[in-house]
Amino acid sequence: MDADLGSCRSFDDLHSLVDSLIREIRMVGALVVYDVSHRIGAHLELEPERVYLHAGTRKGTRALGLGRGRDALDLAELPGEFGRLTPAEAEDCLCIYKEAIRRVVRYGGTGLQDEPLRASVKVP
Repeated sequence: MDADLGSCRSFDDLHSLVDSLIREIRMVGALVVYDVSHRIGAHLELEPERVYLHAGTRKGTRALGLGRGRDALDLAELPGEFGRLTPAEAEDCLCIYKEAIRRVVRYGGTGLQDEPLRASVKVP
């Protein structure tokens, strides 16, 4: 397969191309495809326009009751608090804070007063 990364006009095009090229490699999943695409995209000045779901982000979106059976979400589908973020920043947030999001949704409130949550989220 002849891969012309320079022909990609959007991050979605790039992500699809990278997926078709490396997904069949043993131990390569959605997270690796996203990370490789994101790094190449930075070089090509292509930013994600949607929030791609992989292992960590999928857990974060499931905690919010979103994304089941999907590979990506539009930023507008996420709660309003994510509105100030870029799709890449939202992806990071959903992945890094997936357990904190799950706890907040499950137990209500901000969760920041809860000791177990405080251990997983650095509060300034």
